[in-house]
Amino acid sequence: MYISRTNIIEHIPEFEADIVLVCCAGYPNYGDELLLKSWLDNIFLRDSKIKVLVACPVPGNCSVLLGDYDGRVRYQDAVWKIVWGAPHCPIDAFNYGIKLFEACDKNNGLRFMFGHYKKAKLMHFIGGGFIRKGCDNHFSLLGLAIAIKKRFHLNLSMSGQGFCPIDEVFLPIFKTALENFEHVSCRDLPSLKVVEKLSCVDPDTVVDDTFLISDSPLFSGKENQKERVVICIQNDIKDSFISALLLRQIHLLLAEDPERELVVAEFCLNYDLTCVSEISQLFKSPTIISFEKLWNGRVLNKSDICVGTRYHFHLIASRSGCRGIFGSPDAYYGIKHDSLLPIGSNWQNVDLYHDRVPPLCFPRIQEESLVRKKRAEFGLIMSLTS
Repeated sequence: MYISRTNIIEHIPEFEADIVLVCCAGYPNYGDELLLKSWLDNIFLRDSKIKVLVACPVPGNCSVLLGDYDGRVRYQDAVWKIVWGAPHCPIDAFNYGIKLFEACDKNNGLRFMFGHYKKAKLMHFIGGGFIRKGCDNHFSLLGLAIAIKKRFHLNLSMSGQGFCPIDEVFLPIFKTALENFEHVSCRDLPSLKVVEKLSCVDPDTVVDDTFLISDSPLFSGKENQKERVVICIQNDIKDSFISALLLRQIHLLLAEDPERELVVAEFCLNYDLTCVSEISQLFKSPTIISFEKLWNGRVLNKSDICVGTRYHFHLIASRSGCRGIFGSPDAYYGIKHDSLLPIGSNWQNVDLYHDRVPPLCFPRIQEESLVRKKRAEFGLIMSLTS
């Protein structure tokens, strides 16, 4: 490895990225990792020789879950090291991102890590909701991206973003940031409305980036299976009103048919298992589908009735043909869940049904149309690398 004596960013000879993917994968919580896998798989289907640097907060976990695609992928956390030190105010964080990158020539460790970016043609933010109210220090990513663009003369793009909720007072700085991007698309209508006045916004692809894959990775394909109640309730709402409503729905579903098996799906490692003891005390011991089994796929049946709070649980289970009931812990989750109703998930909001099981309808998601739109956008974004 060569480190310049003149305190300037130098490339790492053994790996020169063509594309940098910025994401929030690695904790893990299934959704962010699936989004990343969707992008990597499609990139290498298009060009098997391209090199990709994944900028993620936990590179070790990503490396284990996704591998290196025959040496074509590297994972690092250089940008996230800057995020973690950023102030929790969007304007201050944005400026911090710019200043920290400009100073990283003399920073111990960051200088050579950014050497991977030196020959990249595109820095792309894959889908997610990690730049919004509640993640205020993450606005440093936008300042950082602009500084990287200025230094290395690469293109910037985003797809499938969830920016809402966002405080209106920060919209001017947000507008300034996004105007530096060659392409931006959102996964929900409220986010689209925030940025629709910018010429770079793609209003035709309001859909999650996981529609880059053509089917649900969790669908088993098995027919004529017994009904199960599959539960995914996140730990941070354990004692909330929404949690109580969802537990009430589980009670009503078991009252309808006591033979229904209870299953807990661990989308977020460990955190989604905190409900197990309560479910065991109130009803019966559930079967657990661990994160590892979810990641390996093919564990949901079309006959399953899903009850939960996680967005990608709602999305991927409905793409598997499962009926479901969702609860939104806060405004952010409400926006995410609501974005799936217009595309045909047909899941029911638990807020509307306190004392009875809602009508459970099978999803009517137009898979081919949504996949076609998302892959057309993918082609447009990849053209920014030429």
